[in-house]
Amino acid sequence: MFDDSPIMKTGSSIEGVSRIWNHVIHRSILGYQLLVMGIYNGTIFIPINFSLHREKGRNTKKPFGLKPKHYKAQYKKYRSKNTFGLERKKELDISKVSSVIKMIKYAVKRGVTADYVLTDSWFTCWELVETSINSGLGFIGMFSKVKTLFTYNNKKLTYKEIRHANRSKIKRNRRFNLYYIRTVVDWKGEKIVLYFTRKGKRGNWKTILSTDLSLNFTETIEIYQIRWSIEVFFKESKQLLGLGKSQSNDFDAQIGDTTINLIQYTFLTFQNSIEKYESLGKLFKNTKENII
Repeated sequence: MFDDSPIMKTGSSIEGVSRIWNHVIHRSILGYQLLVMGIYNGTIFIPINFSLHREKGRNTKKPFGLKPKHYKAQYKKYRSKNTFGLERKKELDISKVSSVIKMIKYAVKRGVTADYVLTDSWFTCWELVETSINSGLGFIGMFSKVKTLFTYNNKKLTYKEIRHANRSKIKRNRRFNLYYIRTVVDWKGEKIVLYFTRKGKRGNWKTILSTDLSLNFTETIEIYQIRWSIEVFFKESKQLLGLGKSQSNDFDAQIGDTTINLIQYTFLTFQNSIEKYESLGKLFKNTKENII
């Protein structure tokens, strides 16, 4: 699963910082966008990769949202070719979708196994769906690209037009108390399921896209709910472990600080899951001590 979160910084001289948009407080802040890739092992969320990004902005007179004098005063450091430090620095200026695709391919190459890629509506796009399919992974994500066209009944339609054409086929899911419409469409040669769902008869419609046609609505929602664990990760890491608190001017230090923080989170959540496990018998007690 993938998600990003703003990381606030206090000095414009920090290498690579920019003005970024914070969707929570609805204003720009100084810092980075932290993109995290994690995997859910059935018990805990484990962060396994990340990248830091900056936003160039539309004002050419203010590169990256900074005054020219502040941008020029940023810390600079020479990095040799073919080093991880240089690769990390380059990630600042690639799109987050490109970074997600890079992370998926790298994880699959390194033997990381998963059933699905889960994202929110910001990341759901054809490039990411195609990468998931080519990597042998299913994809489930929220969808909100208004201009995207799907083939439905031999017609090119947007998701809103498809929903409107099926407005008489609404069903109710008692388990989640949701109303939904299920449709199968063609997206650039691939069969895709679009679920239109809302809370109550007057709620706002939301769209979930899935590449797994074998799942029913309940199963799709159950799997997609796992994505909430990455939201919990960001909240706990920031509040309890000080994620993003480093104010070092050196970008390598920012990468190192984030890496250590993710390792801390993994160790602590793993130990917490072991300590909370209740079991009778001496066998589990001995096993737990050995694992820790």
